[in-house]
Order: sequence, then C-alpha cells, then structure tokens
Amino acid sequence: MAVEIPKRSVFKASEVCSIAEVQPYVLKSWEAEFPSLGKSKGDARVYRRADVETVLEIKRLLYEEGLTLGAARRKLDVELEVNDISDGGDESLDGDVRERITQAKEGLRSILKLLSKNGSKGQGLFDDEPVPDRQLAKALSAKRITKKKVGRKPRVARAPKKKKA
Repeated sequence: MAVEIPKRSVFKASEVCSIAEVQPYVLKSWEAEFPSLGKSKGDARVYRRADVETVLEIKRLLYEEGLTLGAARRKLDVELEVNDISDGGDESLDGDVRERITQAKEGLRSILKLLSKNGSKGQGLFDDEPVPDRQLAKALSAKRITKKKVGRKPRVARAPKKKKA
C-alpha cells in the first residue's frame, strides 16, 4: 500500500483525509488519541509531512493489523523510543552536559537516600526505580476503601404478599 505523498511541508486536514482515504471525523478521533498529531492554526487544522506519514502508519496498524487505537499508540511510542535509542539519543547534548546531568542524578539519589533514612518513604521517584514497599501501598489503599457507611438501615428480607383470589 504505497501512497504517494505530495512534496510539501504542510497539509490541510481535508488533504490528509484524501491522501489517507479516511473520513474527517476519523482523523479528528485519531488526533484525540495521538496528541502530537497536527496543529491548529485558528480554526484550520494543519499537518506536517511527518504527521501525514504517522496517519498512514496508524491506518495500517488499525485496518491491516487489526490493532485498537490504544495498542497502535503504544506500538508507535515503542517504535519512536527504539528510533531515539538507535540514533544515539539527543545529539544536541555533548559529553560534558551528559556528565553533569548524570552527576545531578547521583546527587539527587543521595539526597533521597538521606531522606529515606529519616523515615520518609520517598523511594521510586525515578523511572528506573520500582516502588519497594507493596504492603505499605496496600495498607494505604485499604484505609481509603474501608470507610464506614453512615445513616442507612440494613434491609430486611420479607416474604412476598399473597394474592387474593
């Protein structure tokens, strides 16, 4: 399914619909699921060339592979992360900046350890650290769930009334 995309940098919503062969309401619903898709200039929605390619990929995932919108979004997010990793990350950061960021993270982790030694349960603040104490989380959620209901009387089961013949 090779679709020819015109050689332009910006497209209107109606043009994207005709290229992808989808209805405008479908494109609008995809915008809700994929927030990075398209930009609005006033009342008109405008799409970049990369957005048109993303729309075509979404259509392929939905119609050919049979994925849901959520599954397609997750799959596209994973593909973007893989592309970012294979590109070597952000080229705008040189080695010195990366080293300073790493040092800052280590400093923050040491502060976190100091705070956690004083009784604070601040673990799991970084993406690569899991929350350690599941029992604490369960206990806290159990406290929220077990609220006492006030003002209701219990219902009493009664026998059905007999019909008069």
